Amino acid sequence: MLDQITIFAENKKGAFQKVTQILADNGAAVDSCITNDGSEYGTIRIICDEPGRISSFFDRREYMCRLTHVIAVEIGDEIARLNGLMIALKEINVNVDYVYTAHLRSSDADAAIMHTEDIEIVENSLRSRGFKLI
Repeated sequence: MLDQITIFAENKKGAFQKVTQILADNGAAVDSCITNDGSEYGTIRIICDEPGRISSFFDRREYMCRLTHVIAVEIGDEIARLNGLMIALKEINVNVDYVYTAHLRSSDADAAIMHTEDIEIVENSLRSRGFKLI
């Protein structure tokens, strides 16, 4: 299980640069970052080396920010491995709220990062099926 920083930022010019400036100013070692847009606010999801410390810098600047537990599963660079993960999740009847892929420098692995309910149950089920969790 990893902690992911989720930041809500206004969907306007320069908003993402302000986020990256905070990350840079505070020495964040970012493994992955993904953005999703909305009509007024966008969501920025970040996996970094010290999520608790880094998220506090966003809180101090009055960003809506939270730490979220996510699952990272090593998938390599093959779509078949990602498909196998999706099949396993379907078989154990798990709804995935979101998933994205990234290369995690901290573990030097290509991973699917996802959020589901009952994370510990999902992790145990995936391990028993031979998946390597990061």
